[in-house]
Amino acid sequence: ITRVGASITWHSLLEDAKIYEQSGDIPSVIVLLGQAIQAHLKASLVNIAETLSVRAKAALIGKDFKCAVQDSSASLVLSKLTAATWCWRILGLKGLGKVNEAMSTCLVARKIIPKEEKAAIETLNLIEGQLMDGPVPHLAATSESSSWESQEVRSVTGRGVSSYIPP
Repeated sequence: ITRVGASITWHSLLEDAKIYEQSGDIPSVIVLLGQAIQAHLKASLVNIAETLSVRAKAALIGKDFKCAVQDSSASLVLSKLTAATWCWRILGLKGLGKVNEAMSTCLVARKIIPKEEKAAIETLNLIEGQLMDGPVPHLAATSESSSWESQEVRSVTGRGVSSYIPP
């Protein structure tokens, strides 16, 4: 359910529940209100997962690897299919020097990220290659990005973090 879709579903379910209530069909009202609650909660969880993922990316760029790992892990609990979030977690683990755990996370991500997400799979390959090459490369800013964005992080989505953070 998308946020817009969930909102429409939630409102339409409430409207339907009012109609059933007026006709005296209370069991149907209870079912419809339960469905409305589920739609609303699902949309809220998606919003929370997206927010945590954005915060993990910002933490990664700010070199707060512990926060990046915590926020990406929390986001993945809510939505495992978020390919970029897997990358934030792996890069955070790499930044903390936990290369073995980062490699294990790569294996898990490979099983979960849909094969159709070719860009995410390519980025995962790139990150995995860097993990196997030895020392953790510094997340340095490049001339193509602003002074606080790293090329490595930008490669995950093709956009800088500024496109995710509201003004």
